[in-house]
Amino acid sequence: MKLPLFRTACELAFAACDTGGNGAISEHELGVAIRHAIPELNEDEIHGLFNLFDSDGDGRISREYFLSCLRRNPLLVALFAPSLMHKDLLGICKTLEEIV
Repeated sequence: MKLPLFRTACELAFAACDTGGNGAISEHELGVAIRHAIPELNEDEIHGLFNLFDSDGDGRISREYFLSCLRRNPLLVALFAPSLMHKDLLGICKTLEEIV
């Protein structure tokens, strides 16, 4: 990823979802994170989103697969906006050129 702000947002979203701190996101962890943005999602919808991120079907989302999915589907980062709102993303960027 060449866009530092987008990459930072993706990294922060992964960290916010990985509440167990084990380097992978479970379906439950993803559901909790996404329901902050869209509380009315049902279990089938959460499962569908989980399968989108879980590229190898092993029942967990690695950091690599999470970032890869967001690169392919950048609008999905909006699902994690509530988690990111607590972070000062603009404070991480040094110049306006990094954002653009």
